[in-house]
Amino acid sequence: MTGADSLIWGSDYPHLEGTYPHSREVVQRLARDISADDARKVFRDNAAKLFNFDVATIELVTA
Repeated sequence: MTGADSLIWGSDYPHLEGTYPHSREVVQRLARDISADDARKVFRDNAAKLFNFDVATIELVTA
């Protein structure tokens, strides 16, 4: 209902109810039913914009 532009995924690390150490698998499962563009927004771009992170640096770290 809200659209991908207003959502940010979180792992809730380091709390026990978080997804760590399986966060990558959880993200893959959650992203499989949405477009690649929406997944990029929810799992990266929206948080980068909110917290003023440099996306180019994020891409270097996650490559």
